[in-house]
Amino acid sequence: MPIKKIFLYTAAAMLVVPACSKNHVAAVTILPPPDTSLQKMMPFHMGAAISVSLMQNNTKYNAVVTKEYNSITPENAMKFASLHTAQNVFNFTDADYLVNFAQGNNGYTDTI
Repeated sequence: MPIKKIFLYTAAAMLVVPACSKNHVAAVTILPPPDTSLQKMMPFHMGAAISVSLMQNNTKYNAVVTKEYNSITPENAMKFASLHTAQNVFNFTDADYLVNFAQGNNGYTDTI
């Protein structure tokens, strides 16, 4: 008898025998998933360019940024055109939001 057939018959028997047993009780241990976030797995800072409007209006986006990254970069909030919108007019609202977010989440404060 070829080896392939022996292997298939053995595998089939291993599946059928436990299923036929009436007193067979399988013990299942459910382990919590390991923390597989990027910031925990990487030996260096992992970050992304952050959109302030998405951070403020999209809870899923905010959750991903908070969980996965330990470094953030302002997407447009700290560009000159965003900060200085007209002559003698300065707008630090979005920049302040990102700095406050970084200070409120450990690990971000040294990256902005």
